Amino acid sequence: MTVLVKQHRQLILPLGLFSLSLTVLLRTMAPTVYTLDSGEFVIAAAQLGIAHGPGYPLYLLLLHLFLHLPVGDLGFRGNLFSALCLAAAVPVLYTMLARLVGDRRTAAITTMLWVWSYYVWAVGLFAEVYAPQLLTLTWVGWALLKLKSNQPHPCHALQAGALFGVAVAMCPSSILFAPGMVAVFMQSRISWRLRIASAALALALFVIPQFYFPWRYALQPTFNLAGSYNADGAFQPIHLDTLSGLSWFIAGGQFQGLFFNQGIIPSAGQISQVFRLYLHNFLGLGVVVGVIGAAALWQQSRRTFWLWLVFFVPYTYFYTTYGAVDKQLMFGPSFLLWTIPVAFGLRRLVQQFSARSFYALLVLPLLALVVFLPQLDLSTETTIYQRADALLQRVPLRAVIFGQWHDLVPVQFLYYLEGKRADVRLVNLFLFPQPELTQYLDHLTAQQEPVVFISSRLGSDEQPHPNLAWLFTRYRVETTTLSFGDEPPLDLFLVQSK
Repeated sequence: MTVLVKQHRQLILPLGLFSLSLTVLLRTMAPTVYTLDSGEFVIAAAQLGIAHGPGYPLYLLLLHLFLHLPVGDLGFRGNLFSALCLAAAVPVLYTMLARLVGDRRTAAITTMLWVWSYYVWAVGLFAEVYAPQLLTLTWVGWALLKLKSNQPHPCHALQAGALFGVAVAMCPSSILFAPGMVAVFMQSRISWRLRIASAALALALFVIPQFYFPWRYALQPTFNLAGSYNADGAFQPIHLDTLSGLSWFIAGGQFQGLFFNQGIIPSAGQISQVFRLYLHNFLGLGVVVGVIGAAALWQQSRRTFWLWLVFFVPYTYFYTTYGAVDKQLMFGPSFLLWTIPVAFGLRRLVQQFSARSFYALLVLPLLALVVFLPQLDLSTETTIYQRADALLQRVPLRAVIFGQWHDLVPVQFLYYLEGKRADVRLVNLFLFPQPELTQYLDHLTAQQEPVVFISSRLGSDEQPHPNLAWLFTRYRVETTTLSFGDEPPLDLFLVQSK
């Protein structure tokens, strides 16, 4: 009976942290479709379509089930799934840090500093794969700590292997944790047979969800981003029923141009950008505490320090050299790993000053909450939906609408999931090579078909759309501007032959 009471008491803090973080996420979550890939993932999950590479089949299947909840619109449900996943990662991370540093109080402070850090908090507010990725990686960390015990049970190795396979299936970039996984397994007191079995289990749990692609490809889903357009405007899908097409897609072939976009060695600008990213995410103070903790970890256990570094460096290095404009949202696993030196740093500060200094350290997560709350509050953010709706009301009948990813996806959300303007055609410019696009536009304008380009006005007033300057030299263009709230104005270009 005493053991049960003790176990229940141990659950109070992690459950409290989960409830607190979920409450904040629900308070600040977007109420409907958001920008970036949010709408795309909801569409792909709702229709069991094919999202952009590497496709994320496990995420789409889980989100598909979640979208059946009878609450809000489909955009809201997709956002809610991210909020729940990020909140669910909190008690797992707390448990892992408490066991690692041996101090529940510093583990709790570190966990809340992490979940209320800017870019981590952000991925829990709208439909994206990053919050589920963080949840699976915290599970992996929890399993690895059990495996690192003095007398690991064989099931701990299989458990770690299985969870890593699930994590990579959820988000393939988690494979960058593989060097760390290998290092932990090699240092653990388990047999080679068990190591091989765990690796095989991880591989199997990654491979099984990938059969989603040939299955859905064979059924020709209406929503498919795995391919490109030809000069006739016809979408040419990648053959996901072949090993070459499937491996190219899963490996992120659509975005290979963004890999190491400034070279294999990170440039000074890229390193500076990531450093500023850390400063912003942790309000600077978290970076300082983490450096203190890294030094403390080095003094306490150099083996643990090197293991941490083997996990931290590959992931952080790859995304430092990555060229995506929204890569700051992809650093969540790197920020997750940074919690380890932060926890050690907080413990060192408590030991060096006094036990009462613990209460002063509570300022860290509370400061992050106060500073970032007004910046990240998306609870009234409906302008993206309204802007897409207004756009569909403005375009001519049977128009062909061209737009970049972030502008077009909210329109696709209304088109595919709410059945608005079935007469138009939506074309993602990312999937249309320039020579083929020009030929297709020449054909459309010659036939006097209504053609509309949409683009957010992100640049200066003098040249707000430098990437579309060629339109104005080749065609006659009429411009209409839509403005909603704090969102950048959206320009509509009606394109006609000269």
